[in-house]
Amino acid sequence: PGWAALIGQQSGFYLEDKGWTLALHARFADDRQAEQILAGARRLAEANIAQTPEGRFRLLGGHKFLEIGPTQANKGLTLRYLLQEPAWPDSLPVYVGDDDKDEEAFAVIKEQGGVAVVVAAEPRPTCADCRLASPRAVRAFLGRLAAN
Repeated sequence: PGWAALIGQQSGFYLEDKGWTLALHARFADDRQAEQILAGARRLAEANIAQTPEGRFRLLGGHKFLEIGPTQANKGLTLRYLLQEPAWPDSLPVYVGDDDKDEEAFAVIKEQGGVAVVVAAEPRPTCADCRLASPRAVRAFLGRLAAN
């Protein structure tokens, strides 16, 4: 969508090619500069989306982050597909995620009787059942689950 030209050689920005999606990260950029660049990137992406068949692509954003991808590249839809397979007897599905795109999967895992865990240093709005503060806390949690 022209994002590479938009960020040029500016420090604090990087593009991540995720295969099906493209993400623009500004985590290490100055707040004001990040806001300006991400606004320009959003305009570029929206113009490109407007030229495609209705509903084919979507734009997702977060704190100093923007991602464009197919509407079908959805963690909730993927999880729903995976959970169609018969579960192991007495299993408990657990989904752990750390960004806003995981919210789609949190809702699905909960409706299927599983547990949703958000990874975030600080409390934030989420539909997850609980929060762990760090990847280290996740490893400890999973270790305790595996030991039982």
